[in-house]
Amino acid sequence: MSRTFTTVGALIEAAHRSRDGVMHGHTWTVWARFDWEDGHRDAIVLQKRLEGICSRWDHGELPDSLAWAEELAKGIASVLGDADYVRVERTARMLVAEWFA
Repeated sequence: MSRTFTTVGALIEAAHRSRDGVMHGHTWTVWARFDWEDGHRDAIVLQKRLEGICSRWDHGELPDSLAWAEELAKGIASVLGDADYVRVERTARMLVAEWFA
């Protein structure tokens, strides 16, 4: 059985505190995947939704509850509500966190 998905992306450039309390920033690439066959998803609409969520933190400071990529992926998935997969990348460091429904 095959399935089709729509995946959209957005960027977050934000600061957070390291485990030792040092404030610094990163660029995170965020990907969210949606089951296309569940209502024939419109990629542009989905991307605008994801960008709207990411804009909450873009060029700002991540709250401590979302300061790690794993937490950020889970938090974005929670706000989206209908994504089945969220990936957060710190590409410059080759680090990835993934959340699956």
